[in-house]
Amino acid sequence: MWVPDCHLQTGTRLRVATHLYLHTGPMTTALLRVDRPFNWGIVILTDESSNDPINQIPTGSTPVVIDSTGATIAVRHAQDVDDLDDEPVAVTVEVILGAATQPPTLGGTITIPTGALLVGDAEHFDVASLVPGDYRIAVLAVPAESAQHITIWLSPRT
Repeated sequence: MWVPDCHLQTGTRLRVATHLYLHTGPMTTALLRVDRPFNWGIVILTDESSNDPINQIPTGSTPVVIDSTGATIAVRHAQDVDDLDDEPVAVTVEVILGAATQPPTLGGTITIPTGALLVGDAEHFDVASLVPGDYRIAVLAVPAESAQHITIWLSPRT
């Protein structure tokens, strides 16, 4: 829908097209993007203060597991290559603040008490900074089994 620039609304993403703006839906903010091999075949999301063990390991029939402390997602194993001389397989993980823009593989609710969301595996974690609190989480794993691209949307629970 085209609207003149005098009708701008806060909380929406806009694109400039000459002197008019195109409303493209709710605003989202990219928090973190990771492109690397995951040698353990899983991606773990949890608050940095969490000492909770992983309660369920994702499997082929359940590639995404979410509980109140975080999520575990099955991804393509880094060594899942045709030839042992090939480079390890990289997986892309994107963490986005905002509502899901595509139908997710699984959704739920997580608590991030410190506001520091760790994203990684046993070898390395990256940190996405958020406001401490409870979040709706939606995870899209593509393909669903042995994913190579993970999109994670987080939106504050109100």
